[in-house]
Amino acid sequence: MGDPRGSERKMRCGAVWWTENTLECCLKRPLGSEESCLATIFLDQYAGHACVNVSAIEDMKVHRMTKQQLWGPTFQEFTDPLFHVMLATRFCECSDPKDKVFAFMSISQGRDIYLYDWEVDFNYSLSTSELFKRFGIWDIVRCGSLRSLACATPSRSEQLRLPSWAPDWTRVEDINPFVHYSDKTRFSASGAIKKEAWFSHNGTVLHVEGSAIDSVGVLGPVPRFIKSTSLFQIDEGAIEQIVLINQWLQECWNIAAGGRHTMTARRYEEFRRTMTCSLTGDGYPAPEIYSEYFRKYLEFMKAAPSILRFCLCEPDDIVTPEYSFRTIDPLLAPIRYIRQTWDSRTRIGDVTIDRDPSGHVRSKEPINLSRAFHEWYNDNHNTGALIESSLYMWSRRRRFSRTQRGRLACVPKTAAVGDVIYILHGSEVPYVLRPSGDGSFIVIGECYVHGLMHGEALSLGDYKPQMLKIR
Repeated sequence: MGDPRGSERKMRCGAVWWTENTLECCLKRPLGSEESCLATIFLDQYAGHACVNVSAIEDMKVHRMTKQQLWGPTFQEFTDPLFHVMLATRFCECSDPKDKVFAFMSISQGRDIYLYDWEVDFNYSLSTSELFKRFGIWDIVRCGSLRSLACATPSRSEQLRLPSWAPDWTRVEDINPFVHYSDKTRFSASGAIKKEAWFSHNGTVLHVEGSAIDSVGVLGPVPRFIKSTSLFQIDEGAIEQIVLINQWLQECWNIAAGGRHTMTARRYEEFRRTMTCSLTGDGYPAPEIYSEYFRKYLEFMKAAPSILRFCLCEPDDIVTPEYSFRTIDPLLAPIRYIRQTWDSRTRIGDVTIDRDPSGHVRSKEPINLSRAFHEWYNDNHNTGALIESSLYMWSRRRRFSRTQRGRLACVPKTAAVGDVIYILHGSEVPYVLRPSGDGSFIVIGECYVHGLMHGEALSLGDYKPQMLKIR
């Protein structure tokens, strides 16, 4: 992007302007130098967001061109709704925040925008708060969807005084809401019940029908999660990252199992589905084979630190396969432990991940350590990558929870014990609402509740719909 303030050609990275010569010199400096690190920090911080924006716009262009080829150049019915366009370009920066809406209306050009839709009419005299509020009203009333509640920002900024149901498009916290992938997830928490919603008090209070089904009971830790399969260099720092991931998994396990080290096969199935929200990393329903993959992943994460530390301490045994033979080794025991316990668990009903591999009887036969290590790693890498893709997409920005009634759930990071889980009529997913004390609620965000994502709540004996006021 050129900088109009000067004649010298510049590039903008985030909030920083770089001349071409400066950026080129920094990147050519020796790796690890102060100049190189400075450039890398800025590029790492913003390049990923820029790629998301560009990719989203290119995908929309291809989507539209394909539809127009099939249905003709004037056909617009299958273009992306404005809500999805805004969510897909959430990392775009604007000098005027109102362009978070106005700049993408021409990209959408869908059948969801009509000339008489005054809420999203081009009007730069509106304040940003008023525009974002009007967009929320328009999307709920005109488009007939409650999806904008999924982008709620409970920790609202002082500059924008917005109702909790109106997203602050300058900082959407849940960047991968379920509702953005509704064509894939097929969630339908409220079944086929139609939405019943309207606004009062000058468009600040949302009235919507729904029923309380549960409340947040126990909250897991804030996820400390990165993809272990993306660690390109194994060192002590990388191993510590794996240890932190394993601690997070173990803490979530303890919440699901009620503090016990063993859980029934049924509870394990609820646990692994809740951790991944029953979805693949692409947003499609996870196949049954993911149950086996998830169990292998838990074992892999538990054994990986000790095995990788052994590789760091004795790298020669791993590097040269032809001569890497030992009579008794600490690497083979965990590998055989994993394989034998995995084979045995296919025949028993209960599941545990707490056995200690160091107690396993070690082999006395000559073993090719390099081959054993690579077989162990490769056997777990591909399936583990699938599980981590799902965890990274759906659990990284949520918190694992056990509800007051013992259900397992994935709730927003800002949820608190006592927050109420509601099924709102016309919604695809359950929502976490917080009582305000005056009979109204504020929106915390969408959530996953195992066993209640496909209309099952409607058949509960205590399902009692009522009109709610959301401020």
